[in-house]
This record gives sequence, structure tokens and C-alpha cells, in this order.
Amino acid sequence: MCANIPSFSASFLDELIEKLDDAKTIGILLTGSFARGDETQYSDMDLIRFMTELPREEAERYTLAHVYDHLVSITTTTIAAKRNEMARPEEAIWAVPGLRQARLLLDKGGSLEKLRQEATAFSWAPLQKAADEYASYTTMGDAEEVHKILGALSRRDEHAALYGTLGLMLGLTRAMAVQRGLMIQSENSYFRQVQEAAGLDSPWTRYHRLVAGFERGPEDFGLVEGRARAGLRLYEETISLLRDVLRPEHMQIITETLALIRRLGY
Repeated sequence: MCANIPSFSASFLDELIEKLDDAKTIGILLTGSFARGDETQYSDMDLIRFMTELPREEAERYTLAHVYDHLVSITTTTIAAKRNEMARPEEAIWAVPGLRQARLLLDKGGSLEKLRQEATAFSWAPLQKAADEYASYTTMGDAEEVHKILGALSRRDEHAALYGTLGLMLGLTRAMAVQRGLMIQSENSYFRQVQEAAGLDSPWTRYHRLVAGFERGPEDFGLVEGRARAGLRLYEETISLLRDVLRPEHMQIITETLALIRRLGY
């Protein structure tokens, strides 16, 4: 049942399965770094428990535990819920590679193996239209973060500027990842994968690195102001890269936001 799982003895995994298994449990998957085989001594062990019904309480859907000095994360879901994730582009970029990498620990009726086969055969093409719509809507919504940054810079409020900048960066990163249909192999590789998709030498990646803190901006500005200014430029570069998929009903907000950035000299 637990053969060929790296870094954990079969007895350790069997004990975990015994603790999690009950009459409503369909199966259990090992995902994340331990399933891929690139774990470190600090990695947590990711388990997905599939049940016949989705728990009502959020605390029952996700929890952490310490087992013999190992941090174990336990997500509880259903087959139907996971299939729904694969049908939504913003969730599919995480769900599909996670299932492809997963290792079966318990599969009572073979439904988890079938789900994993579906992930292996998954095609992005049917989701591209929805991905384009998601990216357009998200980019339009990010105009609010731009306005927060502009307001914070005008009153020299570093706390507000940084909050808006981080929110903008995460939103634009997500829009790019979804529109490009990136299969995110790991949270650790997320930023790198999106930067590669935009082009490692592209202006988008340069500003993304400045906002994220990989690099420091011009000394003319303080650290927070430099990141905020880079965030505004990142917004402009994102619009440039996604322009062909931006919907007309979103363009008025986007265009006015770009005009405001330029009018204020950022």
C-alpha cells in the first residue's frame, strides 16, 4: 500500500492512514515535495484525504499536525470537488500538477487512480477562454490596488503603499499564470515559472523582481517607494502583455487607470 514512497517508512505512513481512515474515507494521496522526491528536512508532508462528503467546517477541510517531529498538512475534500478545481483555470494550474505528482496511499475503489489518470490526460485548451476572461477581470480589479498605491504615495504612507503593492503583485502574477495556462509544479517554483513565461529578460520580469524584493530599485527612492513605483510599471507591462485578451467592458477602467499613472508621472 505504501511502497516506493521516498523518505518515509511504510510503517509510518500506515500509521497515518490508520488515523485518517474511516467509513467515509474513499482514499488518501501523498502530494507535494515528498511525492516529487525533492523534500528537505524542513518540508511538511502533504496529504489529501478524499471522503464521500465535504466537511461543513473549514477547520475540518484543512489542518496541521505534528507526527513524530514531522509537520503534516491534511486537506480533506471529495472527488467531485477536485474535478471542479480542474474545470476552473485559476484552480486547475495548481490542482492538475498536484494530482499528476501524487502518490496513492489508499484507494479503496480505484476512484483516486481514475482521478489521477484524468489529470494526466488533462488538456488546457478547453479552459483557455475562461482563463482569458479570468485574467481580464483580475487585471481590471487590480486597478483598485493601483489607486491605493497612488493615494499612499501622495501622502507618504509607507504601510499603505506596501500593502497595496504586495496585493497588486500577487494579483498580476496570478493573472499571468492563469492566462498562460502554467502548470505550477510547486509553490516554490511559482514566481520563477511566471517570470519564465513572461521572459526572464523582459521588462515585466524586471519590475516583478523589483516589487517582490529580489532586487533593489534606484537609490533615488526609499525601499517601499521604489517597490511601489515598480508595481505601477508592472501593471503597465501586464496590460501590454495581456492586451489581446482584455475584454471591452474592462478596458475603460484599465485605460483610465493607465492614464492616471502617466498623468501623475509614475
